[in-house]
Amino acid sequence: MLYRKLEVPNYKEISDEVYKFIVEQTKILDSNAFWNKTNIGSFYKNNQKIISYFKSMKLTLIDAVVIQVTDKKELVVHVDGELGKEMPARIQWGILNYAGSRTALYEFKDTKMKPVQQYTTDINKSPYILIIPDSVREVDSFILDDGPVVWQPSKPHKIISGETLPRLTLTCKFIEPLDFLLEEK
Repeated sequence: MLYRKLEVPNYKEISDEVYKFIVEQTKILDSNAFWNKTNIGSFYKNNQKIISYFKSMKLTLIDAVVIQVTDKKELVVHVDGELGKEMPARIQWGILNYAGSRTALYEFKDTKMKPVQQYTTDINKSPYILIIPDSVREVDSFILDDGPVVWQPSKPHKIISGETLPRLTLTCKFIEPLDFLLEEK
């Protein structure tokens, strides 16, 4: 399974608490930075609703990163991490202006190909590899309008933002593997 939507009855309330934290406890909105790692101690202290939700799932949050999209240009197809090397699955959580945005998921047309542009950037101390668009085909997509999603960011993907900016989402990493949430039921 490429992704799984999580059922969170108080999704909007939790998103609002995280947004309040971003506004009052960080300088994220003062910049145009795309990848914004939060202080995890401060995150735990100021976001009790999301921490309680994760605890109810027996998950220990170790990294909370706010992704901020500030312009309407479409991001390129890419993988987070090294091509062909699985990264831990993450939870993606909508915080602000995520309605109408989607994350498109791709697969390679030829599994023997290594269709990677030579250009590589380093985001959050791990590779960010751009994929040649003609080498992949879209197979699925998800939105965050009605709940967070567990997914595998080391698979080819791109974000298509909605009309209202900035778009803020929270990427959550855990001590525990999330693979069980991506298993077919």
